This record gives sequence, C-alpha cells and structure tokens, in this order.
Amino acid sequence: MKDSSNSPKESFSNRQAQDTKFRTQKETVYKSISITPKTTLMIFLDTGILRANVCRYIDELQEEGRVKLLKKTFCKASGYRAGYYISSTNK
Repeated sequence: MKDSSNSPKESFSNRQAQDTKFRTQKETVYKSISITPKTTLMIFLDTGILRANVCRYIDELQEEGRVKLLKKTFCKASGYRAGYYISSTNK
C-alpha cells in the first residue's frame, strides 16, 4: 500500500507554505528594525521569531543592503554588549 502523505504534490505544497512563512518572518524582522534600532534579542522579544532565524534574516538583509549595523553597545534587554541593527533607509 502506498502512503499518499508523501506525494510530490503534497510535498511541494508543504514546502511552498514553509517558504511563505519564512518570507513573512523576514519581512517582520525588517519592519521591526525599520521602526527603531534593535538587537537580535530585542527583535525576538518583539516578534516572537526564534533568535536563530532572526540572525539569519539579519545576515540576508545585510547582504541585500537593506539593513546595517548601527553600533555595538549594551543591549537594553540583556545587559550584554550587542549590535544594534537598523534599516539602511534610516539615518
């Protein structure tokens, strides 16, 4: 008996939904930074997006030239030294 849950059509649909979810998360991270400079922990606390994902999205957005490192100073959330990121369109 063949298992229909692994059919190519269903797998493609699941992957497409996953891609959309990650694309939405990436834009949520970008919008969070567009408002005010934040560290990765502050973005996590704001959005609920896992910190590992936030770090990956920040890297991708930096490569695209949409985000830049503003400064490294003590994080208001953790108290440890961290980088504050901001949208490249903000000064």
